[in-house]
Amino acid sequence: SGDTTIAWESLQFQPYFTATATNIGYGWWSHDIGGHMGGYKDVELLQRWVQLGVFSPINRLHSSRSWWMQKEPWANDFATAEGMKHWLRLRHQLFPYIYTMNYRCHRELSALVEPMYYSHPKCDGAYHVPNQFWFGTEVMVAPITTPDDKIAHLGSVDVWLPDGQWFDFFTGSRYSGLGGRRITANRPMTAMPVFAKAGAIVPMANYTDNRLSSSEDMEVLVFPGADNAFTLYEDAGDGHDFESGAFCQTQMQLTWGENARFVIAPACGQVDLIPQKRNWSIKLRGFHKDICVEVTVDGVRMEASKRFDPKTNTTIITLQASVGSQICLDITGKTLIHDNADMLDRCAEIINRAELAYHTKEHLWSILTQKFSTVRKQIWALGFQCTDRENRSVLKALKEMLLLTQEEYL
Repeated sequence: SGDTTIAWESLQFQPYFTATATNIGYGWWSHDIGGHMGGYKDVELLQRWVQLGVFSPINRLHSSRSWWMQKEPWANDFATAEGMKHWLRLRHQLFPYIYTMNYRCHRELSALVEPMYYSHPKCDGAYHVPNQFWFGTEVMVAPITTPDDKIAHLGSVDVWLPDGQWFDFFTGSRYSGLGGRRITANRPMTAMPVFAKAGAIVPMANYTDNRLSSSEDMEVLVFPGADNAFTLYEDAGDGHDFESGAFCQTQMQLTWGENARFVIAPACGQVDLIPQKRNWSIKLRGFHKDICVEVTVDGVRMEASKRFDPKTNTTIITLQASVGSQICLDITGKTLIHDNADMLDRCAEIINRAELAYHTKEHLWSILTQKFSTVRKQIWALGFQCTDRENRSVLKALKEMLLLTQEEYL
């Protein structure tokens, strides 16, 4: 995107610039993560830029030739280095998804990154979020490109949620986009706003080392709420043999209804290009914590490992199977979708992080734990405790949690 200046203003332009480059067929695109020249050292700016880089076509740390501008994680303080390593490893894990999406671009001319108005050309809201974009078919991203609030220690960005249900990619929190609506997404430095559509299927590799070949250790994130299918594409990783059919595909399908079924079909095509057995970690994120999951491989029921991670609202099923086998997960329960029952816990995290007077924190918590007739009145009461301008950022973050679903607001 050019030799970018090391400044927040430069970062703010990059998501828009990257997404709209697709309009002229320029989909394989990079920017100098952290900025290329000039500016000043700002580790917060660097980390937010790294986050954007993870969800960009090309992930590229770069700067002009100066010892002082080093962008490598180990050239920074411990906390910054650990944050950068986390995001760069996530990029590594996303390789199967990104590689499949780039094959889709090759076959269908649909870019990895697309503006929101590509999918919703008749929705006015899609044209008023220039820094929000699709990253492949399954997730949309709204990078934070301004400094964090110094009281709440949260960054924020305006997000347009199209009609339907959406799930926080990292926590599984459920958002309603009923009719299409605008929200302000607030995230600490350790997180960013990424939303999975209902029914999203995102194949990933477990992070191991610096290899980007087909992995034996696979993850797949599955989100509830709608029928969906995703076909994982794999080939030799170099050369042009794929043009004559030297590739392998694995279809994954979620069937949604009163109950749900997730199926990983047998790999087809040139299967000798991939490992013959795989260790699968199937992560049902955004599903209700009390779901029951029955696992069968080629129609035979098996006892797979199952555990629930409350931090990410994810039921994790682990098993090993031949790539020629069919894996089936039958999902049942009184309620299949996460009910945001942890909303108060997330509000507590917001209040605990904020640099507020302790008596203000006590008042905020007492309001949150009282019963109000409507969420609107609860927000109104919270507003009285956040009258100072510097406290308004805390109220905005609490509002996001209280209004996760449009139904609650109405």
